[in-house]
Amino acid sequence: MTNKEAIAILKYIYFKCDKDQGEHIALDMAIKALEDRPQGKWIYDNTLNNWKCSECGETPKTIGYVGTSLFMEQHFKFCNHCGADMRGDNNE
Repeated sequence: MTNKEAIAILKYIYFKCDKDQGEHIALDMAIKALEDRPQGKWIYDNTLNNWKCSECGETPKTIGYVGTSLFMEQHFKFCNHCGADMRGDNNE
């Protein structure tokens, strides 16, 4: 499921269902989080001898593991510093 698909479902729930104010606030927060999440990718930095986030420039919190780009995409789906989505354009 993509972020756009999830947002559409949340908006449907928001407008079609009777919810109390707390539930509306929670749905609003979920929609905003999905809309605002930056899309990033892991970039290998030869100077650091490690991967870094394209959005914040920080390295993932690991114990110095230097894997392949496929490993990074499979095991580090989000930057644990800025929250960027690292799963690719389809957000799958």
